Amino acid sequence: MRHVCFTVMAVLVISAGCSKDNGKTGPENMAGTFVLEYYSGAECSGTIESDGSWVINNNELQWCSVSPLSGDAGVTTITLTSTSLNEGLKERMGVLSIEGQAGTDSYYVIQRGSPGIALLSDQYVLMAHDTELRIPVEGNMTLTEDMISSMPEWVGFEGFSVSDSTLLDDGVTVSEYVTTEMIFSVEEHSGTETREGKVVLNVMDEEYELALLQMMPVSADFSRRFYRNSAMIRFTGVYCGYCPWMSEGLERAKEQVPDRIVSINFHAKSYSDPKYNLVWEGSREVEDFYRVPSYPYANFNNIAQVQNAAPDVLADVISELALEAEKYYPSESGIMAVSRCSENGDISLNVIVASEAEEDFSMSVWILEDGLQYPQTGASEDYVHDYVVRGTLSEDFIGGDALPVFEDGMSVAHLNGELPSSVEDRRNAYLVIVVMRPGAPDTQSVTLAKYGDYGSIIDNVAVCPLNGMVDFRYE
Repeated sequence: MRHVCFTVMAVLVISAGCSKDNGKTGPENMAGTFVLEYYSGAECSGTIESDGSWVINNNELQWCSVSPLSGDAGVTTITLTSTSLNEGLKERMGVLSIEGQAGTDSYYVIQRGSPGIALLSDQYVLMAHDTELRIPVEGNMTLTEDMISSMPEWVGFEGFSVSDSTLLDDGVTVSEYVTTEMIFSVEEHSGTETREGKVVLNVMDEEYELALLQMMPVSADFSRRFYRNSAMIRFTGVYCGYCPWMSEGLERAKEQVPDRIVSINFHAKSYSDPKYNLVWEGSREVEDFYRVPSYPYANFNNIAQVQNAAPDVLADVISELALEAEKYYPSESGIMAVSRCSENGDISLNVIVASEAEEDFSMSVWILEDGLQYPQTGASEDYVHDYVVRGTLSEDFIGGDALPVFEDGMSVAHLNGELPSSVEDRRNAYLVIVVMRPGAPDTQSVTLAKYGDYGSIIDNVAVCPLNGMVDFRYE
């Protein structure tokens, strides 16, 4: 049991256990801190010396009991007991208030996290050249080299890099939760096939495996133009009677310019028929960015708006925009990607973007699903909805996450996430990778399109299966 003393308001003097103090003070309205260990039944104690009666308000602490909850003048020992295990790795916090005749003093109550670690990813894809690999591990354990029980012969351990500790909300207690990077050196791979290995980490009798895939030498042919795919970002809803027109126009355009257009559909929430909702929770933010006035509505490559019209008219507008992009906005980047989706829905995606252009590229990755049958106003009761956005792997899903630094014309990005629970059939789910570059349209050749500056141009798009890969493509 830990013991540290605080002094509080005139009517109360508490000698409280379990507080850490590093010489700093917390917020002015907080009098101190109690710290409990992570397990259920952990205790802290302190004494109250009061000139009058007092009462404890413990409403915020569902995972902690206090005894006694009230008392009279004199010296009283109070005990805090955790009533449940903190299963998380991070500390959890609450506030305890002691009300006396002269006022109220409040105290932070902190329960430490359960000892352990968490891997941000269990798979890493590496380029063929010799490189440094940094594997981040989050948790509250101090890692040591002897915890690494095995690794491939082409990988060498170099050391650890530990993030600075942070103070919790009380301003005095140091969090035990940190990020530790395990640093490895990886030898160059000159073989003709991808080689595989694993790093095994043993922590508290738990074994963690990290799969390493080092690709055979990969190079992009910069003497050729990368294949130009375009993105049509569409906004629709099951209650929108005119939306099937745009869907039909898009499909006709895909026939006119095969294998050039990737559709990404955001659905509006249906308040009248909530059971038919195909909406993704972030759709409204995307709508606001594109300033969507009504449905249906579409944006092509962050270059031009597409307004609704008869399907044959729309087909011509969309196909002309795709041909315009191929001619006047050729791709400066190529996309290669490998993805894995485990049985429990954990997604690991490794993307290689190749470019000789000195651009500040960014990337968004979307999770889409096809083949969803729901009623559609203006169509049928069993209308098939394709290209439906179910989620994202990106933090900045509108502007895109900045790509890692390019080396020899290549940038390698690792993304992780979970298959959304809204996905009805994972066999119909896939990933769409969108690479953007700064810019605004300088050629406006399609008469019925409304051009605008959205801060970036979609430079290229790739479709990757949940368990599969997509390679660089060229014109």
